Parts: sequence; C-alpha cells; structure tokens
Amino acid sequence: MRVGAEHYLATSTFEWFPGVPVHRSADLVHWEPAGHILDRTDLLDLRGVPDSAGVWAPSPSHHDGRFWLVYSIVRTLGHPYKDVDNYLITAPGHHRPVVGPGVPQLLRLRPLPLPRRGRAHHTTPGLAPGPHPGRGALCARPGDLSAAGRVDRRRLAAARGRRPAAEPGGGRPRGATPAPVPAPPVRDDFDAPALAPYWNTLRTPATPQWLSLTERPGHLRLRGRQSPHSRYALRLTHEECRGRVLGIVLTDDGAYGELPGCELDVDDWPLAHLRARFDGPELRFAASPDGVSWQDVGPALEATRLSDDYGERLRFTGAFVGVCVQDLGGTRAVADFDWFELRDLAP
Repeated sequence: MRVGAEHYLATSTFEWFPGVPVHRSADLVHWEPAGHILDRTDLLDLRGVPDSAGVWAPSPSHHDGRFWLVYSIVRTLGHPYKDVDNYLITAPGHHRPVVGPGVPQLLRLRPLPLPRRGRAHHTTPGLAPGPHPGRGALCARPGDLSAAGRVDRRRLAAARGRRPAAEPGGGRPRGATPAPVPAPPVRDDFDAPALAPYWNTLRTPATPQWLSLTERPGHLRLRGRQSPHSRYALRLTHEECRGRVLGIVLTDDGAYGELPGCELDVDDWPLAHLRARFDGPELRFAASPDGVSWQDVGPALEATRLSDDYGERLRFTGAFVGVCVQDLGGTRAVADFDWFELRDLAP
C-alpha cells in the first residue's frame, strides 16, 4: 500500500501476538517497523487456535483519508473445512496508519460480492486465501497515474511487457531514491519499563500476571506456566538430587523427547549463559558460567527440522528463537533474564 511518498506492508502473524506488524519504506528496499495494528485482545482473540492458524492474509488499503484493514482469524485447520472469522478495522489518517490503541472500530464481515466499477471494495471470501510467499499487491508510484487519478494502462503495460519495474539484478525498484533506515538492535538489556516491539508472545499478550520488567529492574522476569511445545530448547531445570541441570528437550513433529547423554550439572554456577548457534543446517547449544568460557551441550542438531516444510503438518510461521519458562507444579516460579542477543555470525 502506498500513501503519499511512503509504502506500507502488513504481514500475517498466525498464532503470535501482537498481530499484523506494519513496516514502512520510502524506496521499497529499506523497511522499518511502524508498530502492530492488532495489539489488544478486543481486536485479536487467539485463544485455542492451533499452530499456523490465527491471523492470515491481512489486506490494508487507504481511501478518502482513512486506513482500512481486512484480516481473517483461522480458528481450525481441519479437513476439508476451516473455520474462519473475517474482520474489518478502520481508522482515520491522511498520511500514516493509526496503529495501537488509536484503532476505534472493529466490524465482523460476511462474504462480500465482487467489486463494481467506480467503487472502493475489499473482497473477502468465506475462506480467506492462505499466506503464500508470492502474495502481494500492485502499487502505483508518481507518474504512474493519469490526471484523473487512474492507473495509466500504457505505463502498466510497459512495465509488464517491455520495461522491468525493478533494476536488473538485486530487485531495486527503477528510479527509487535510496532511503536507508536504522538497523534493528542486536541486543536487549531489558532496561526499558515495557517490552520492545520486536518481541512476540504466543496467543496472549504480555501481561503483569506472567511478565515483568520492573520487579527486578534491568531484567526480564517470567513466571512459569504450562508445558513447552518447542522444536528444540536448551533447558535449565532443577532435579532434587542434583540441583540445577542443563539439558536439551525437543518436539519432533509433535512428539516430545529429551536427548539422553547431554546433561550438564550447573548447580555451582553463579549465572547461566545460554547460547544457540545456527550454522547452515546445524544448530548447536552451549552454556557458560561467565559468558567467556563456553561448553557445548549435546551434539549438533538438524536445524532443517525448524523449517515449515518439515513433517506432515500445515505450517507457515517460520522459525522463532526466544526464551520461556515452565512450572508444571503450578507454583508460578520465576526466572530472570539479564539480556538477550541475536546477531549474525562473523564471516
């Protein structure tokens, strides 16, 4: 979607909260985050949705000084049917989308008829299209519109047939002025009173009932909840006879397991530094008492199992890396995290 000199992109978020992040660009090459649209539970209720269900195929538009978003929440992934709720939200804005608490209006949609000439419509079928890598939209730039505000069909035909819309090699839009944006931070020291916008949580928002950045300033405190269903996890747990122990747990296409022979006793460590290192198709876990001397935990693991293409189930979400806390005893025990870092490997 293009409004003024800026382009906006809205993406599917499936079972993750908040929903529908917006990215902004002036050159279609460099993109920066511009907030999430669905950041309240009255706009997004994901309780009970399965993995890779949830928010599919958000479609933003701008018309007559208002921003509009049509999105679907897929409730089930059964065969041959899927249960889908379709919604429309709208907010005023002549230049930039209103994201966050400023979104005033939420409507549930029935299937709409096809658009008629001369009117602005969203088409929302009873089953929203799935999120496909090639899904996109046609976006006009200055000079692509006629005096009446319609797309110049001759320019469009030229772009389709004889004149590429992007520069050869690299995919840079023809004629676009580069507009770099700040690089995202590689480290979060949890010094702010609120969670940074690049964090996501599963199905429910981050609330003081289970997450705090103020109870121990400079740390992220998580209260343990229910069991994990991660693909791979480096787990720090407590055993009655051994104290604190590090090990690896995994979920292989839904089957839970614990890797034997890779446990590490860390009861005498003052702190536990944990690391996951991705190198091509391999994933290796390591741990350190001081962040300097590292010790591998377990063997090299197949990182390819983190792909959505692995296994027999329908998946879209991609690979996430993060932190979590479980307390199967229901006492809501806490774990404190001092910092989190995500960076590229040195070449």
